[in-house]
Amino acid sequence: VGGSGANETQKAFRWSAATGAMTALDMPPDTVSSVAHAVNADGSVIVGQYYTAIGTHAFRWTAATGIAHDMGTLPGSFDARAVAVSADGSLVAGESRFVVDTPFDELEDRMSDGYTSSSFPFSRDDFSFGSDIISVDEWRGFRWNATTGVMQPLGAIGGRGGSSPYAMNADGSVIVGASQAGSRQRGFRWTEATGMVSVEDWLRGNGV
Repeated sequence: VGGSGANETQKAFRWSAATGAMTALDMPPDTVSSVAHAVNADGSVIVGQYYTAIGTHAFRWTAATGIAHDMGTLPGSFDARAVAVSADGSLVAGESRFVVDTPFDELEDRMSDGYTSSSFPFSRDDFSFGSDIISVDEWRGFRWNATTGVMQPLGAIGGRGGSSPYAMNADGSVIVGASQAGSRQRGFRWTEATGMVSVEDWLRGNGV
């Protein structure tokens, strides 16, 4: 899945090996352009974002209906995008942007004081991850458990700056990404047992 065409007029598409061809997804009538970001295990559910004249909305397309459903945005948000979907298509993760002066208690999530968040791909066992901005100079990666609905902060190397997870293994037990303090960025590996460890320290600890 993806997007085809110029940025202003691109269309979300679905490609399959069976047909060997791209098929444009049927989007809402007010769509200016669209792009698909993720597909579930059997190709029956696709998620992404579409642009209208006044904003950006997340969508969820299903093969059963053949059309994209507008997922809208969170209250107080001016746009949203869906970037990940679980294997069975029942869970969707993404991000919704807010103006900086939006009171945090109006946001419908479980994060600590902040402005915005991002969520990324699901593991096989329905863990997701992302980043939570807690101030202008600080942000924290988190792991979200779809079963409990709880976000688990990953921390940051040195305790200050920020951390951004980029990938995780199939069962959600290992997460890797980058932690930044000032102009210095360091790769990290995180597990519940060890917490966040820099790649350098992890390699040294394993004899490299």
